[in-house]
Amino acid sequence: MTDLREIERLLALGQLTQAERLLEEMVAVDASQEALRWLAKIAFSHNDRRRAADLMEEARKQDPNVPELNFEYGVISLSLDHFERAAQAFRAEIALNPTHAGAHYNLAYALDRAKRPDEAIAAYRRLIELEPGNADAAYNLGNILSRQGKGVEAAQAYEHALRLRPGDHDITHNYAASLLGRGAVAAAEPILRSAIARHPQSGRLWMLLGNSLSLQGEDQAAIDALSQAAARMPDDEEALVNLVLALRRAGRPAAGRDLIVARRPAIGRWRSPALPNALALCYLDDGEATKAIDVLEDALAVWPDTIELNSNLGIACSALGYSERAIACFRCAHQLDPQAADVHSNLLFALSHSSMDEEEIFAEHLRFGKIQQSLAPPLPLPAPRPATGRRLRIGYLSPDLRDHAVSYFLEPVLHHHDRSRFEVYCYDTRNKPDGVTARLQSMVDHWRIVAQLPAEAAARIIAKDEIDILVDLAGHTALNGLPIMAWQPAPVQMTWLGYPYTTGMSRIAYRLGDGAELPGTRQPHSTEALVRLLDHPVLLPPRVEMTPSPSPSQSQGVVTFACVNRFQKVTDDCLRVWARLLRTVPGSRLLLTIDDIRDPDHCRAILARMDRLGLPPDRVSLESRRPLKGFLALLNNVDVALDPFPYSGGSTTFFSLWMGVPVVTLAQENQRSYTTAAILNAISLHETITFSAEQYVEAAARLANATAHRDHLRATLRARLLASPLMAPEPLVRKLEAIFAGAWNLLLRGRP
Repeated sequence: MTDLREIERLLALGQLTQAERLLEEMVAVDASQEALRWLAKIAFSHNDRRRAADLMEEARKQDPNVPELNFEYGVISLSLDHFERAAQAFRAEIALNPTHAGAHYNLAYALDRAKRPDEAIAAYRRLIELEPGNADAAYNLGNILSRQGKGVEAAQAYEHALRLRPGDHDITHNYAASLLGRGAVAAAEPILRSAIARHPQSGRLWMLLGNSLSLQGEDQAAIDALSQAAARMPDDEEALVNLVLALRRAGRPAAGRDLIVARRPAIGRWRSPALPNALALCYLDDGEATKAIDVLEDALAVWPDTIELNSNLGIACSALGYSERAIACFRCAHQLDPQAADVHSNLLFALSHSSMDEEEIFAEHLRFGKIQQSLAPPLPLPAPRPATGRRLRIGYLSPDLRDHAVSYFLEPVLHHHDRSRFEVYCYDTRNKPDGVTARLQSMVDHWRIVAQLPAEAAARIIAKDEIDILVDLAGHTALNGLPIMAWQPAPVQMTWLGYPYTTGMSRIAYRLGDGAELPGTRQPHSTEALVRLLDHPVLLPPRVEMTPSPSPSQSQGVVTFACVNRFQKVTDDCLRVWARLLRTVPGSRLLLTIDDIRDPDHCRAILARMDRLGLPPDRVSLESRRPLKGFLALLNNVDVALDPFPYSGGSTTFFSLWMGVPVVTLAQENQRSYTTAAILNAISLHETITFSAEQYVEAAARLANATAHRDHLRATLRARLLASPLMAPEPLVRKLEAIFAGAWNLLLRGRP
C-alpha cells in the first residue's frame, strides 16, 4: 500500500494527477482521515469545491477535533458561499486553538457575508486583540462599521489600519469616505490630497476630493477635481454623475446637460437610473420641466421602483401645475422609502397646495413627525441655564439665507436684534451664497454651513454650540432642516416664516405667527403651540429699483387680471372662479406666469385645462417666470392681481402692491390663506379681502370697473406700504425677543 509520505513527495514535486490517483486507490481500501484531507485539498485545487467539501465532511466525521481540519473545511465552505457552515467550522477551530488568527479572520469574514454584522464586528475586534498589526482586519472592521452608520468608530478603525499600512489606496479612500459621511469634511480634504500625491491616477480618490470640495461650497475646485476623476474613469457612470451634479450646484445646469448628451452615444442604454436622473435635474434647473418629464418617464419604464426618479417626476409635474399627478408621484416615492424625509416633505408641500381636506393633510404631517422622530433619539443636552448674566443663544436654521423671499422677512429681524441680550447663530442648509448672504452674515455673531451633512452630524454641531432656542425657517420646503430638528439639538425649538402649516413634529414646541399669546395651546391641525407675533408680517422693499407705470388698461383699453404666483398654487377651483370673473368683466384678460413656457405642448396643455374649466384660451396670456427685476416689470402690465387659494401669496403680494397693483384675496379658515389678508389689513385695503368666491369675483370686478380708483391706488399703494407697520421692524423684533425670553423662562420652570 502506498505510504502517505509518497503522496507528500509527489505533491511537493507538483505531480497532482499522480498523487490524486494514488489517494483514490488508498481511499478505496482504507478511507483514512489523512487521505481524505489530502484528496479534498487536491479537489479544491482543481476547483472541484463541491467534492472537496464532501470529502472534508467525511474526514470530520472520523474526528472533528484534529487541528486545522475545521479551518480547512471552513475555507472550502466559504468558497461555496456557505457562510453559516463556514462560521461554525471556524468557531470549532477556535475552540481547539483560541489564538488561531486565520480562523478568527475567516470567522469575521464569514459572519459579515452571512449578514450578521454585530457578530462580525466582535470577531474582528477579538482578532485585532490577538494581532494588533493586522491591517486587513482593521480595514474590514472599518468597512462594516461604516455600513452600520457608526462613523466615529469606523474612522478609528481606518486610522489604525493606515498606521500599519501608510498610504494604502483602499484604506485611505474608505477612511476619507467615512469622514465625509459623518460631515468631517475639513478633515477629509488634506487626507485625500496627500493620497492623490501618492496615487495621482486614482479616479476614485479624485472623485472623493471633488465631493469634499463640493460639500465645502468650493464649486469650481470641485468641478476641476471631478473632471480629473471622469477623465481617469471614462466608463464610470458615477464619476460622470458627480461631475454633472457639481456643475448644477455651480449654477451651470446646461453644461451638465451637454456633458451627458455628448456622452450618450458612447454610453448607449442607461446602465443605471443615476444618469437620466441627473439629466432630468439639469433640465429642471434650466426651466425645461417638460424635457425632464420625458427623461424621467423613459427611465421609470426601466426602473419603476427608483425613489429619486419618482420624486423628481413629482417635482417636474408640480412645476408645471400638474398637482394631482405630482402628489401621486410623491406618494409612490414615499412608499418606496417611508423614512426619506426629503421625499415625504415633497409630498406634504404638494398636499399643502391642494384642495384636499384639512384633516387628511394634517394626518400626513403627523406621520412625518412620527417617522422622523422615531429615527432620531434626542441628543443629550446640558441642563438649561437662566439667562441672567449671559445672552440667550438663538439659532436660525434655513436653506434660504440668500436672495430669496424668506430673506425679505428675516433680514430686518437680524438687523434689529438686541445683541446685548441675544447671541445669534445662522445655520445654512443650502450653501449657495450671494450678496444677500454676505449681508446677513454681517448681522449675526456666528454662521455655520450644515448643507449636505447627515442630519445627526448637523444636529451635533448645533448641540455643541449650546443653542438655547432653534428656529426653523423652512417647514417642508426644499432642503429644510426638519430632520436635524428631529434630533432635538436645542432645548426649545420653534418654526416660523417659510411654511404656513404645521411641521407635524412634537419636538418643535412653538409655531410663530397668528395665534394665542404665550404659553399658548395647541390648535387644531397643529402639533406646535401657536404663538402670536403681530397681526401682519414685516419685510423689506424689493432690492431692485422699478417705478410703477400707468395702468395698462389706459393704453390697452381692456383690464388685465393676473396671478403672478407660482403656478403650483393655481388650483382648479381658482381657475373656475377666474372664469366667472372674466365672464363678469367683458373683454378682460388673464395673465399667468408658468415654468417651461418654451415648450408649446406644455402651453397647449395648460390652455386646454383652462378651457375645460371655462376660461376662454384666447383671453389668457402665459408669461414665463423671471428674476425679480423682470417680475416687477411684468407687474406694470397688470391692473388687478388675483391671489391664489387656498395657498395665498406672501412676498408676491407685497411686490404687487409695491408696483401699485391691488390684490384680491379669498381668506379661508385654514392656515395657508392668511398672509395676503394680513398684508392688506396692515395697509387698510380691506375692500380686496373677501370670504367667499362670490365676494372675490365682486371685489375684482368692482376694481376693474373703477378706473379712477385703480389709478389712485396705483399712484398711492407704495406710499401706503412705506408708511405702514409692514415696514416697521422694531415692534416685531421686540415682540419676537419677548417670545424667546418667555419660552426660555417657561422651560426653566419645567414647561417645554
